[in-house]
Amino acid sequence: MKNILFYFSATGNTLAITRKLAENLGSTTCIPIKHDTMTKIPEGTERIGFMFPVYAWGMPLLVKNFMQRLDIAKQTYLFSVVTCGSSIGATILQADRLLRQKGLFLSAGFRIPMPGNCITLYNVCSPDKQKEKCERAYTIINQITPAIREKTQIDSPKGPWLFNAIFSGLIYRSFAWYVHKADTYFNTTDDCNGCALCAKICPAGNIRIENRLPVWLHKCEQCLACLHWCPQQAIQYKNRTKTRNRYHHPDLELKDMI
Repeated sequence: MKNILFYFSATGNTLAITRKLAENLGSTTCIPIKHDTMTKIPEGTERIGFMFPVYAWGMPLLVKNFMQRLDIAKQTYLFSVVTCGSSIGATILQADRLLRQKGLFLSAGFRIPMPGNCITLYNVCSPDKQKEKCERAYTIINQITPAIREKTQIDSPKGPWLFNAIFSGLIYRSFAWYVHKADTYFNTTDDCNGCALCAKICPAGNIRIENRLPVWLHKCEQCLACLHWCPQQAIQYKNRTKTRNRYHHPDLELKDMI
């Protein structure tokens, strides 16, 4: 394969556009970023894409740690596509800085708005709005494919300096400090039937089942895959999510995520 797309996806937003880009490029392998993803890059790889959502105006820590472990040939064309509900702040700049510490750099970065799914903070948008945003995302992928195919150097999108300093700086550092421990606020209702799907779908390997109930192990990424995909909607976050709708990308099913 000439191209590798590494993707981190909890509700399918990033996976959907990863598959679309892979289809457009051809000769592409799509590899999920999980706690146990192998980091060996095959010889002859020409392009590597890092596909992931924005968390608190920055990179998911699992993605950050994964990129730090990769051994990439200097001549490889590197790019990033980030999905977001609104602003990405300095997310792509963070990825570029990380790679520069390894003697590499991002040649291009792209922002793709998608339906927001952080129901610990807000409810999801209507199904019609979800469909509209997802279709628009596919259009953007079609638009950026030629630049990636031609290995074009493109300035990455970023927010204003002050915005980045506050949101991708102070707020992101606060998020990174507490995120692994935030799973203490998850709980299950009596609807839990012990199916163990939450443990299977967690990309961080953060859940084990004890006495037919999930136990979170304090290495959470706050991706909310466990909450959104629970068939019984039995997983809650504090008391915030009881009346909020669950979400997954309308073109994907559970089998696509496991």
